[in-house]
Amino acid sequence: MHWSAAALLDRSSVHLLRDPVRERIRLDEAVGEAERAGDDEGAAQARCELSVLDVREAIATFGPEAPEVARARQRALTAVEALGEAGWGEASAASRRWYALTTRPADAVELLLRAAADHGELHQPYRRALCLLDAAPAAFGTDPALGHRLVDEAEQLASGHPVLVVQGLDLRARVARSTGDLDAAEELYARAAAYPGVPDGTRMAVLFAWCDLVVDRGAWTELEPRAADALALAVRLRDPVALAVAQRHLGLSWVEQGRPVEAAELLAAAVPVVRRDVPELLGPTAWALGNAALALRAFTEAREAFETAAEAFEEAGRVEEAAHARYRAGTAAWDAEDLGAAASDLEAAVVLARRSATLPVLLEALRSRAAVRAASGDVDGGLADLDTVLPEVEAFAAALPPDVLGDDPFDPEVLEPDVLREGAHLLAEAGRTDEALDRLARAEALVGGDFELVLRAETGVVLAEADRLEQAEPALRRSLRELTAAGMDDERVEVAGALARALDRAGRVPDAEAVWAEYGDED
Repeated sequence: MHWSAAALLDRSSVHLLRDPVRERIRLDEAVGEAERAGDDEGAAQARCELSVLDVREAIATFGPEAPEVARARQRALTAVEALGEAGWGEASAASRRWYALTTRPADAVELLLRAAADHGELHQPYRRALCLLDAAPAAFGTDPALGHRLVDEAEQLASGHPVLVVQGLDLRARVARSTGDLDAAEELYARAAAYPGVPDGTRMAVLFAWCDLVVDRGAWTELEPRAADALALAVRLRDPVALAVAQRHLGLSWVEQGRPVEAAELLAAAVPVVRRDVPELLGPTAWALGNAALALRAFTEAREAFETAAEAFEEAGRVEEAAHARYRAGTAAWDAEDLGAAASDLEAAVVLARRSATLPVLLEALRSRAAVRAASGDVDGGLADLDTVLPEVEAFAAALPPDVLGDDPFDPEVLEPDVLREGAHLLAEAGRTDEALDRLARAEALVGGDFELVLRAETGVVLAEADRLEQAEPALRRSLRELTAAGMDDERVEVAGALARALDRAGRVPDAEAVWAEYGDED
């Protein structure tokens, strides 16, 4: 009896290991223990689960369509049927369910429904309900009506069983979410999380799904208490993987609520665990860590985090997100004054943006790459690159299918003033004031409204920073009046600072103080 119980314990705990090698060792031990106890059924079920593990390993090694996988599937199904033929109906139904859930065959729904029927014949309503709920997600994808019928029947069989009721609510919430009914999904998750008598592990899974929904809605203050509840449950369960997922959600909430110190600590702790055990979350977790590091002006750490995110997104085939992450890594490296790293990351962002046809990233990565080249000392080369950005992106966009561009086609004329302005700042930083002024004048001629006021003010700032105060002062005083009248307070303060500094350098301290007193930051 002792060895039979040990075999059952080893076989039942296999799914917790998350490691095929350790699973095989544990199942081999279960076979030996069952045989030692004379438990033919336990030994046969453990061997059956070893054959299911063979299928999973064949898929990982050869790919799902390989002949090796087909042969492994046949051996596993033969072992499942042998359990039933030997009169071990419950073991056969349980193994059929495990095979369908873990190897994802094309006929998974049919296999799960057969397992449900077998449990029904054995007068096991809860197990039958569990199989129906397992079958429902795949059924919703091909036959929504069938999916709803399966959940309805499972809920009737559940008769208030907490785990089954909550699983049904979770399924309905996922369906509501997939159809865009986020309010219904929110209500269903709230009911599931509050249902009495639910084990911590089940409740935590519901909280994670609820957190995902709240993230989609961008409701960061609502995310915090859900994530905090999940974190507390993970600590109580001593589950490091669940703890990392909860840390990711809580850290994200804190990043978005302006608490980067606490967020960075949580997210940095989560990254290595997520990398090892939940790789599909590595990209989003590292992205959030990068944002937290940027808020702390820890630019090198931000670059490392965004590079991690880019690698994870690319590995997962999420090329558009990888392009965004590489661009963010490049700009973080630029902020850290690591121009070589910035150039490398921005070049990678350009390549990824082309692969994913992500025009906004392509545009910004090309512009930033040109600016980094200029900042590295090759001002003329950087300007030449900058001047080719709009024609290059326009040509790339023109070659894309119309459905990729959508309703917002690329218009270089809209962007030309801003590119001219960017080139002007590169020239001004290199001390080439007259060339900078020429570009600003060309940009100003193309625009009106607030942007015209900004460009006019920047012309004065360029003159002031070049200590051409005779020209700068009247221009900047005019801009201060215009910006004040337009209610453009941030721009007004910047212009006041530029003029005050120029006056101070010229020895006109009282005038500088008067300008700042009238137009500077009131705080």
